[in-house]
Amino acid sequence: MGRGYQLENYKTELRSIIRELHDLERAVRSDFKNIGNDMCADSIHSVIERYESALGTLNEVPASHIDQMIQASIDAKAALGK
Repeated sequence: MGRGYQLENYKTELRSIIRELHDLERAVRSDFKNIGNDMCADSIHSVIERYESALGTLNEVPASHIDQMIQASIDAKAALGK
C-alpha cells in the first residue's frame, strides 16, 4: 500500500479528532458554568476550525496523486542514475 493509503488514514484520524473536539466543546459549554467555560469552549472551537481547514486542504489532494508523484520521483531518480 502506498502513501495515498496513508493519506486516507490521516484524513480519517483527523476527522475523528475533530468529532472528539466538537464533543468536548459541547460538554464544556453545557456542563460547566461561571468558571470561564465560554472562553475555554471558544478556544477549543478555534482549534477545531484550524483542524477543519487542514482537513479541507487534505481533501483537495487525491490520494492517488500522492502515489503517482512518488513513483514519478523514483522514475526520475532512476533515469538520472541516482
